[in-house]
Amino acid sequence: MKNIHTQFIITFLFAALSSLILAFLIAIPLFEQSTYSDLHEEMEELSEVIIHLYEVSPEGKIEVYISKLDNFNYQAILFDESEEIVRTNGSTWFIKDQQVQHVLQGNGFTLEEERPRVLGIPFQVAGMNYALFLRPNFSKVVGSFKDLMIIIFFTIFIVGNIIFYFLSRYLVRPIHDLTGATQKVSEGNFNISLKIKRKDEMGDLISNFNYMVEELGKVDEMRQRFVSDVSHEIQSPLTSIQGFAKALKNGVVSSKEDQVHYLSVIEKESQRLSSLSENLLKLSVMDTDGKNVKKERYSLDEQLRRVVISLGPQWTRKKQVINIDCQSVSIMANQELLEQVWVNLLTNAIRYTGEGESISIGLIERGERAIITIKDTGIGMEQDELRHIFKRFYKIDPFRSGRGSGLGLSIVAKILDNHDGKVEVDSEKGVGTCFTVILPNARKES
Repeated sequence: MKNIHTQFIITFLFAALSSLILAFLIAIPLFEQSTYSDLHEEMEELSEVIIHLYEVSPEGKIEVYISKLDNFNYQAILFDESEEIVRTNGSTWFIKDQQVQHVLQGNGFTLEEERPRVLGIPFQVAGMNYALFLRPNFSKVVGSFKDLMIIIFFTIFIVGNIIFYFLSRYLVRPIHDLTGATQKVSEGNFNISLKIKRKDEMGDLISNFNYMVEELGKVDEMRQRFVSDVSHEIQSPLTSIQGFAKALKNGVVSSKEDQVHYLSVIEKESQRLSSLSENLLKLSVMDTDGKNVKKERYSLDEQLRRVVISLGPQWTRKKQVINIDCQSVSIMANQELLEQVWVNLLTNAIRYTGEGESISIGLIERGERAIITIKDTGIGMEQDELRHIFKRFYKIDPFRSGRGSGLGLSIVAKILDNHDGKVEVDSEKGVGTCFTVILPNARKES
Protein backbone atom coordinates (compact mmCIF):
# COMPACT_ATOMS: atom_id res chain seq x y z
CA MET A 1 0.00 0.00 0.00
CA LYS A 2 1.42 3.38 -0.98
CA ASN A 3 2.08 5.89 1.77
CA ILE A 4 0.31 9.24 1.70
CA HIS A 5 3.43 11.04 0.45
CA THR A 6 3.54 8.83 -2.65
CA GLN A 7 -0.20 9.27 -3.13
CA PHE A 8 0.24 13.04 -2.95
CA ILE A 9 2.91 12.92 -5.66
CA ILE A 10 0.96 10.54 -7.93
CA THR A 11 -2.15 12.68 -7.57
CA PHE A 12 -0.20 15.81 -8.43
CA LEU A 13 1.46 14.14 -11.43
CA PHE A 14 -1.89 13.03 -12.79
CA ALA A 15 -3.50 16.43 -12.21
CA ALA A 16 -0.54 18.35 -13.62
CA LEU A 17 -0.16 16.13 -16.69
CA SER A 18 -3.90 16.22 -17.42
CA SER A 19 -3.93 20.01 -17.04
CA LEU A 20 -0.94 20.48 -19.32
CA ILE A 21 -2.36 18.23 -22.04
CA LEU A 22 -5.71 19.99 -21.87
CA ALA A 23 -4.00 23.39 -21.96
CA PHE A 24 -1.93 22.29 -24.95
CA LEU A 25 -5.00 21.10 -26.87
CA ILE A 26 -6.81 24.37 -26.14
CA ALA A 27 -3.79 26.61 -26.83
CA ILE A 28 -3.14 25.35 -30.38
CA PRO A 29 -6.53 26.31 -31.93
CA LEU A 30 -6.56 29.56 -29.95
CA PHE A 31 -3.11 30.35 -31.27
CA GLU A 32 -4.21 29.57 -34.81
CA GLN A 33 -7.28 31.76 -34.49
CA SER A 34 -5.41 34.74 -33.02
CA THR A 35 -2.54 34.42 -35.50
CA TYR A 36 -4.64 34.45 -38.68
CA SER A 37 -5.54 38.14 -38.48
CA ASP A 38 -1.96 39.16 -37.64
CA LEU A 39 -0.58 37.13 -40.54
CA HIS A 40 -3.06 38.69 -42.99
CA GLU A 41 -1.80 42.21 -42.22
CA GLU A 42 1.78 41.00 -42.45
CA MET A 43 1.11 39.35 -45.84
CA GLU A 44 -0.30 42.62 -47.22
CA GLU A 45 2.86 44.46 -46.15
CA LEU A 46 5.08 41.77 -47.65
CA SER A 47 3.19 41.83 -50.94
CA GLU A 48 3.73 45.60 -51.22
CA VAL A 49 7.44 45.12 -50.59
CA ILE A 50 7.68 42.34 -53.20
CA ILE A 51 5.82 44.37 -55.83
CA HIS A 52 8.00 47.41 -55.16
CA LEU A 53 11.20 45.37 -55.38
CA TYR A 54 10.02 43.70 -58.55
CA GLU A 55 9.42 47.10 -60.10
CA VAL A 56 12.80 48.61 -59.20
CA SER A 57 15.18 45.67 -58.86
CA PRO A 58 16.78 43.33 -61.33
CA GLU A 59 15.17 39.91 -61.58
CA GLY A 60 18.06 38.27 -59.78
CA LYS A 61 17.51 40.24 -56.64
CA ILE A 62 13.74 39.80 -56.57
CA GLU A 63 14.16 36.08 -57.08
CA VAL A 64 16.54 35.91 -54.16
CA TYR A 65 14.13 37.92 -52.04
CA ILE A 66 11.20 35.69 -52.90
CA SER A 67 13.25 32.57 -52.18
CA LYS A 68 14.12 33.98 -48.75
CA LEU A 69 10.44 34.32 -47.80
CA ASP A 70 10.46 30.72 -46.65
CA ASN A 71 12.76 31.77 -43.84
CA PHE A 72 9.92 34.02 -42.64
CA ASN A 73 7.43 31.14 -42.86
CA TYR A 74 5.69 32.45 -46.02
CA GLN A 75 5.05 30.75 -49.37
CA ALA A 76 4.93 32.87 -52.55
CA ILE A 77 3.98 32.17 -56.23
CA LEU A 78 4.19 34.80 -58.98
CA PHE A 79 2.18 34.30 -62.23
CA ASP A 80 2.60 36.33 -65.44
CA GLU A 81 -0.25 37.22 -67.77
CA SER A 82 0.16 33.90 -69.62
CA GLU A 83 -0.72 32.19 -66.33
CA GLU A 84 2.74 30.70 -66.07
CA ILE A 85 4.66 30.60 -62.82
CA VAL A 86 7.40 33.18 -63.00
CA ARG A 87 8.84 33.06 -59.50
CA THR A 88 8.38 30.85 -56.43
CA ASN A 89 10.27 30.37 -53.18
CA GLY A 90 10.47 26.65 -53.76
CA SER A 91 7.00 25.63 -52.61
CA THR A 92 3.91 25.45 -54.78
CA TRP A 93 0.31 24.65 -54.03
CA PHE A 94 -2.78 24.22 -56.11
CA ILE A 95 -4.41 27.47 -57.29
CA LYS A 96 -7.42 27.28 -59.55
CA ASP A 97 -7.15 28.80 -63.02
CA GLN A 98 -10.19 30.93 -62.36
CA GLN A 99 -8.45 32.43 -59.31
CA VAL A 100 -5.29 33.23 -61.31
CA GLN A 101 -7.34 34.81 -64.11
CA HIS A 102 -9.35 36.81 -61.61
CA VAL A 103 -6.19 38.37 -60.11
CA LEU A 104 -4.55 38.97 -63.52
CA GLN A 105 -7.61 40.98 -64.46
CA GLY A 106 -6.69 43.42 -61.69
CA ASN A 107 -8.85 42.02 -58.89
CA GLY A 108 -7.29 41.28 -55.53
CA PHE A 109 -8.90 38.78 -53.17
CA THR A 110 -8.45 36.89 -49.96
CA LEU A 111 -9.42 33.23 -49.53
CA GLU A 112 -10.48 33.27 -45.87
CA GLU A 113 -12.06 29.84 -46.11
CA GLU A 114 -8.65 28.39 -46.85
CA ARG A 115 -6.49 27.19 -44.00
CA PRO A 116 -3.99 28.76 -44.14
CA ARG A 117 -5.44 31.96 -45.60
CA VAL A 118 -4.39 32.89 -49.21
CA LEU A 119 -3.83 36.47 -50.45
CA GLY A 120 -3.89 37.30 -54.18
CA ILE A 121 -2.63 40.73 -55.40
CA PRO A 122 -2.45 42.02 -59.04
CA PHE A 123 0.23 44.44 -60.29
CA GLN A 124 1.92 45.59 -63.52
CA VAL A 125 5.56 45.97 -64.45
CA ALA A 126 6.61 47.34 -67.87
CA GLY A 127 3.08 46.90 -69.21
CA MET A 128 2.93 43.26 -68.14
CA ASN A 129 0.22 41.96 -65.78
CA TYR A 130 1.28 39.81 -62.86
CA ALA A 131 -0.55 37.93 -60.08
CA LEU A 132 1.21 37.46 -56.73
CA PHE A 133 -0.14 34.82 -54.34
CA LEU A 134 1.03 34.64 -50.72
CA ARG A 135 0.12 32.38 -47.87
CA PRO A 136 1.73 31.63 -44.51
CA ASN A 137 3.49 28.37 -44.04
CA PHE A 138 1.21 27.75 -41.10
CA SER A 139 2.26 24.19 -40.45
CA LYS A 140 5.78 25.47 -39.87
CA VAL A 141 4.52 28.30 -37.64
CA VAL A 142 2.30 25.95 -35.62
CA GLY A 143 5.06 23.37 -35.53
CA SER A 144 7.45 25.91 -34.04
CA PHE A 145 4.76 26.96 -31.59
CA LYS A 146 4.11 23.34 -30.63
CA ASP A 147 7.81 22.74 -30.06
CA LEU A 148 8.00 25.86 -27.90
CA MET A 149 4.89 24.86 -25.96
CA ILE A 150 6.21 21.36 -25.39
CA ILE A 151 9.49 22.75 -24.03
CA ILE A 152 7.61 25.20 -21.78
CA PHE A 153 5.15 22.59 -20.55
CA PHE A 154 7.81 20.00 -19.79
CA THR A 155 9.86 22.65 -18.00
CA ILE A 156 6.82 23.59 -15.91
CA PHE A 157 6.06 19.92 -15.30
CA ILE A 158 9.56 19.02 -14.13
CA VAL A 159 10.10 22.16 -12.04
CA GLY A 160 6.59 21.85 -10.60
CA ASN A 161 7.25 18.25 -9.56
CA ILE A 162 10.48 19.17 -7.83
CA ILE A 163 8.80 22.00 -5.95
CA PHE A 164 5.77 19.85 -5.11
CA TYR A 165 7.99 17.05 -3.84
CA PHE A 166 9.46 19.28 -1.14
CA LEU A 167 6.14 20.97 -0.41
CA SER A 168 4.43 17.60 -0.04
CA ARG A 169 7.04 16.55 2.49
CA TYR A 170 6.18 19.67 4.45
CA LEU A 171 2.48 18.83 4.19
CA VAL A 172 2.87 15.16 5.07
CA ARG A 173 5.38 15.46 7.92
CA PRO A 174 2.70 16.28 10.55
CA ILE A 175 0.76 13.19 9.43
CA HIS A 176 3.86 11.04 10.00
CA ASP A 177 4.24 12.63 13.44
CA LEU A 178 0.57 11.96 14.19
CA THR A 179 0.94 8.33 13.11
CA GLY A 180 3.89 7.80 15.44
CA ALA A 181 2.13 9.60 18.30
CA THR A 182 -1.02 7.53 17.77
CA GLN A 183 0.97 4.32 18.02
CA LYS A 184 2.45 5.49 21.33
CA VAL A 185 -1.01 6.39 22.64
CA SER A 186 -2.28 2.93 21.66
CA GLU A 187 0.51 1.50 23.82
CA GLY A 188 -0.75 3.49 26.81
CA ASN A 189 1.66 6.42 26.67
CA PHE A 190 -0.36 9.61 27.21
CA ASN A 191 2.61 11.91 27.94
CA ILE A 192 2.70 13.14 24.36
CA SER A 193 2.23 16.65 23.02
CA LEU A 194 2.93 17.49 19.39
CA LYS A 195 4.20 20.97 18.56
CA ILE A 196 1.78 23.17 16.64
CA LYS A 197 3.56 25.26 14.00
CA ARG A 198 0.71 25.71 11.55
CA LYS A 199 -2.52 27.70 11.48
CA ASP A 200 -4.40 25.58 8.91
CA GLU A 201 -6.60 22.48 9.18
CA MET A 202 -3.55 20.36 9.97
CA GLY A 203 -2.78 22.67 12.89
CA ASP A 204 -6.37 22.24 14.11
CA LEU A 205 -6.01 18.47 13.80
CA ILE A 206 -2.81 18.45 15.86
CA SER A 207 -4.41 20.73 18.46
CA ASN A 208 -7.42 18.41 18.72
CA PHE A 209 -5.10 15.41 18.94
CA ASN A 210 -3.20 17.00 21.82
CA TYR A 211 -6.50 17.76 23.56
CA MET A 212 -7.69 14.19 23.01
CA VAL A 213 -4.48 12.73 24.44
CA GLU A 214 -4.70 15.05 27.43
CA GLU A 215 -8.29 13.96 28.09
CA LEU A 216 -7.35 10.29 27.62
CA GLY A 217 -4.58 10.80 30.15
CA LYS A 218 -7.09 12.23 32.60
CA VAL A 219 -9.45 9.33 31.98
CA ASP A 220 -6.63 6.84 32.49
CA GLU A 221 -5.65 8.61 35.69
CA MET A 222 -9.27 8.52 36.85
CA ARG A 223 -9.43 4.82 35.97
CA GLN A 224 -6.34 4.05 38.02
CA ARG A 225 -7.67 6.13 40.90
CA PHE A 226 -11.04 4.41 40.56
CA VAL A 227 -9.45 0.96 40.73
CA SER A 228 -7.41 2.06 43.73
CA ASP A 229 -10.49 3.49 45.47
CA VAL A 230 -12.57 0.40 44.77
CA SER A 231 -9.79 -1.81 46.06
CA HIS A 232 -9.56 0.29 49.20
CA GLU A 233 -13.33 0.29 49.73
CA ILE A 234 -13.48 -3.47 49.30
CA GLN A 235 -10.40 -4.16 51.38
CA SER A 236 -11.70 -2.34 54.47
CA PRO A 237 -14.85 -4.45 55.04
CA LEU A 238 -13.05 -7.60 53.93
CA THR A 239 -10.39 -7.04 56.57
CA SER A 240 -13.07 -6.65 59.22
CA ILE A 241 -14.94 -9.75 58.06
CA GLN A 242 -11.77 -11.85 57.93
CA GLY A 243 -10.61 -10.65 61.35
CA PHE A 244 -13.89 -11.26 63.14
CA ALA A 245 -14.47 -14.57 61.34
CA LYS A 246 -11.00 -15.76 62.33
CA ALA A 247 -11.62 -14.74 65.91
CA LEU A 248 -14.86 -16.70 65.99
CA LYS A 249 -13.21 -19.68 64.31
CA ASN A 250 -10.32 -19.82 66.79
CA GLY A 251 -12.65 -19.55 69.79
CA VAL A 252 -11.14 -16.27 70.92
CA VAL A 253 -14.64 -15.01 71.70
CA SER A 254 -16.32 -17.14 74.31
CA SER A 255 -19.33 -15.18 75.49
CA LYS A 256 -22.57 -15.35 73.59
CA GLU A 257 -22.94 -11.58 73.70
CA ASP A 258 -19.53 -11.01 72.05
CA GLN A 259 -20.23 -13.64 69.44
CA VAL A 260 -23.50 -11.92 68.50
CA HIS A 261 -21.64 -8.59 68.30
CA TYR A 262 -18.94 -10.04 66.05
CA LEU A 263 -21.53 -11.66 63.81
CA SER A 264 -23.48 -8.38 63.56
CA VAL A 265 -20.27 -6.63 62.47
CA ILE A 266 -19.66 -9.31 59.84
CA GLU A 267 -23.26 -8.91 58.63
CA LYS A 268 -22.96 -5.10 58.49
CA GLU A 269 -19.69 -5.24 56.54
CA SER A 270 -21.18 -7.79 54.16
CA GLN A 271 -24.11 -5.44 53.55
CA ARG A 272 -21.63 -2.67 52.96
CA LEU A 273 -19.87 -4.78 50.31
CA SER A 274 -23.20 -5.64 48.74
CA SER A 275 -24.21 -1.97 48.64
CA LEU A 276 -20.85 -1.03 47.11
CA SER A 277 -21.22 -3.70 44.44
CA GLU A 278 -24.77 -2.59 43.68
CA ASN A 279 -23.78 1.06 43.38
CA LEU A 280 -20.85 0.24 41.11
CA LEU A 281 -23.19 -1.78 38.92
CA LYS A 282 -25.63 1.13 38.73
CA LEU A 283 -22.88 3.53 37.70
CA SER A 284 -21.62 1.10 35.09
CA VAL A 285 -25.07 0.67 33.58
CA MET A 286 -25.71 4.43 33.52
CA ASP A 287 -22.28 5.10 31.98
CA THR A 288 -22.96 2.73 29.08
CA ASP A 289 -26.69 3.02 28.45
CA GLY A 290 -27.96 5.73 30.76
CA LYS A 291 -29.55 7.93 28.09
CA ASN A 292 -31.88 5.11 27.03
CA VAL A 293 -33.70 4.84 30.35
CA LYS A 294 -37.39 4.01 30.15
CA LYS A 295 -39.48 7.04 31.11
CA GLU A 296 -43.09 7.44 32.14
CA ARG A 297 -45.33 10.27 33.21
CA TYR A 298 -45.98 10.49 36.96
CA SER A 299 -46.52 12.91 39.84
CA LEU A 300 -43.23 14.12 41.26
CA ASP A 301 -44.72 15.66 44.41
CA GLU A 302 -46.34 12.35 45.36
CA GLN A 303 -43.03 10.54 44.85
CA LEU A 304 -41.23 12.97 47.18
CA ARG A 305 -43.86 12.41 49.91
CA ARG A 306 -43.53 8.61 49.54
CA VAL A 307 -39.74 8.83 49.96
CA VAL A 308 -40.14 10.95 53.11
CA ILE A 309 -42.53 8.37 54.56
CA SER A 310 -40.21 5.46 53.64
CA LEU A 311 -37.32 7.15 55.48
CA GLY A 312 -39.51 7.84 58.51
CA PRO A 313 -37.64 5.50 60.88
CA GLN A 314 -34.39 7.42 60.25
CA TRP A 315 -35.61 10.98 60.85
CA THR A 316 -38.05 10.10 63.64
CA ARG A 317 -35.25 8.32 65.51
CA LYS A 318 -33.31 11.59 65.52
CA LYS A 319 -36.48 13.55 66.37
CA GLN A 320 -36.04 15.66 63.23
CA VAL A 321 -38.77 17.68 61.53
CA ILE A 322 -39.42 17.35 57.77
CA ASN A 323 -41.14 20.36 56.21
CA ILE A 324 -42.69 19.69 52.77
CA ASP A 325 -43.90 22.46 50.47
CA CYS A 326 -44.53 20.92 47.06
CA GLN A 327 -46.63 22.06 44.14
CA SER A 328 -48.40 19.49 42.00
CA VAL A 329 -45.90 18.74 39.20
CA SER A 330 -45.84 15.96 36.61
CA ILE A 331 -42.66 14.83 34.90
CA MET A 332 -41.52 12.24 32.34
CA ALA A 333 -38.79 10.18 34.00
CA ASN A 334 -37.75 6.79 35.29
CA GLN A 335 -39.44 6.51 38.69
CA GLU A 336 -37.01 3.97 40.13
CA LEU A 337 -33.89 5.98 39.26
CA LEU A 338 -35.27 9.32 40.45
CA GLU A 339 -36.41 7.69 43.68
CA GLN A 340 -32.76 6.72 44.20
CA VAL A 341 -31.86 10.43 43.83
CA TRP A 342 -34.31 11.55 46.55
CA VAL A 343 -33.30 8.68 48.85
CA ASN A 344 -29.60 9.52 48.53
CA LEU A 345 -30.08 13.26 49.07
CA LEU A 346 -32.52 12.86 51.99
CA THR A 347 -30.39 10.16 53.63
CA ASN A 348 -27.39 12.50 53.59
CA ALA A 349 -29.50 15.35 54.96
CA ILE A 350 -30.80 13.18 57.80
CA ARG A 351 -27.34 11.75 58.51
CA TYR A 352 -25.57 15.10 58.81
CA THR A 353 -28.35 17.03 60.54
CA GLY A 354 -28.42 16.97 64.35
CA GLU A 355 -31.19 15.69 66.58
CA GLY A 356 -34.28 17.87 66.82
CA GLU A 357 -33.28 19.99 63.81
CA SER A 358 -35.29 20.43 60.61
CA ILE A 359 -35.08 19.51 56.92
CA SER A 360 -37.09 21.34 54.23
CA ILE A 361 -38.23 19.91 50.90
CA GLY A 362 -39.60 22.24 48.20
CA LEU A 363 -40.97 21.69 44.69
CA ILE A 364 -42.03 24.40 42.26
CA GLU A 365 -42.69 24.54 38.54
CA ARG A 366 -41.03 27.29 36.55
CA GLY A 367 -41.72 27.28 32.81
CA GLU A 368 -40.64 23.92 31.44
CA ARG A 369 -38.58 23.07 34.51
CA ALA A 370 -39.32 21.41 37.81
CA ILE A 371 -37.12 22.74 40.65
CA ILE A 372 -36.64 20.62 43.77
CA THR A 373 -34.78 21.86 46.86
CA ILE A 374 -33.65 19.76 49.85
CA LYS A 375 -32.30 21.99 52.58
CA ASP A 376 -30.92 20.92 55.97
CA THR A 377 -29.51 22.68 59.03
CA GLY A 378 -26.64 20.24 59.44
CA ILE A 379 -22.89 20.55 59.71
CA GLY A 380 -22.43 22.04 56.22
CA MET A 381 -19.31 22.00 54.05
CA GLU A 382 -16.38 24.23 53.18
CA GLN A 383 -16.49 25.98 49.79
CA ASP A 384 -13.41 24.10 48.55
CA GLU A 385 -15.15 20.81 49.26
CA LEU A 386 -18.18 21.61 47.11
CA ARG A 387 -16.18 21.22 43.86
CA HIS A 388 -15.45 17.56 44.61
CA ILE A 389 -18.55 16.14 46.29
CA PHE A 390 -19.94 14.61 43.07
CA LYS A 391 -16.70 12.76 42.30
CA ARG A 392 -16.72 9.02 42.80
CA PHE A 393 -15.42 7.82 46.17
CA TYR A 394 -14.89 11.37 47.36
CA LYS A 395 -15.28 11.76 51.11
CA ILE A 396 -14.98 15.06 52.86
CA ASP A 397 -13.30 14.11 56.12
CA PRO A 398 -12.34 11.07 58.19
CA PHE A 399 -15.56 11.37 60.15
CA ARG A 400 -17.61 10.94 56.97
CA SER A 401 -15.24 8.46 55.37
CA GLY A 402 -16.35 5.83 57.81
CA ARG A 403 -19.89 6.03 56.48
CA GLY A 404 -20.94 4.99 53.00
CA SER A 405 -18.81 4.39 49.94
CA GLY A 406 -18.59 7.91 48.52
CA LEU A 407 -20.69 6.92 45.51
CA GLY A 408 -24.09 8.28 46.54
CA LEU A 409 -23.75 11.79 45.11
CA SER A 410 -21.97 10.44 42.01
CA ILE A 411 -25.02 8.30 41.35
CA VAL A 412 -27.28 11.32 41.90
CA ALA A 413 -25.36 13.44 39.38
CA LYS A 414 -25.26 10.62 36.81
CA ILE A 415 -29.00 9.87 37.04
CA LEU A 416 -29.89 13.54 36.66
CA ASP A 417 -27.52 13.95 33.72
CA ASN A 418 -29.22 11.02 31.98
CA HIS A 419 -32.55 12.80 32.51
CA ASP A 420 -31.23 16.08 31.01
CA GLY A 421 -31.26 17.57 34.48
CA LYS A 422 -28.65 18.90 36.88
CA VAL A 423 -27.93 19.34 40.59
CA GLU A 424 -26.49 22.38 42.33
CA VAL A 425 -25.31 22.68 45.92
CA ASP A 426 -24.94 25.59 48.30
CA SER A 427 -23.46 25.04 51.72
CA GLU A 428 -21.90 26.87 54.66
CA LYS A 429 -19.87 25.24 57.40
CA GLY A 430 -21.88 24.98 60.60
CA VAL A 431 -25.03 26.41 58.97
CA GLY A 432 -26.33 23.76 56.60
CA THR A 433 -26.56 22.56 53.02
CA CYS A 434 -29.10 23.04 50.22
CA PHE A 435 -29.24 20.78 47.16
CA THR A 436 -31.20 22.14 44.18
CA VAL A 437 -32.30 19.69 41.47
CA ILE A 438 -33.56 20.99 38.11
CA LEU A 439 -35.46 18.63 35.80
CA PRO A 440 -37.54 18.97 32.63
CA ASN A 441 -41.24 18.76 33.46
CA ALA A 442 -43.84 16.79 31.52
CA ARG A 443 -44.74 19.80 29.33
CA LYS A 444 -41.21 19.94 27.86
CA GLU A 445 -41.07 16.19 27.29
CA SER A 446 -44.47 16.09 25.54
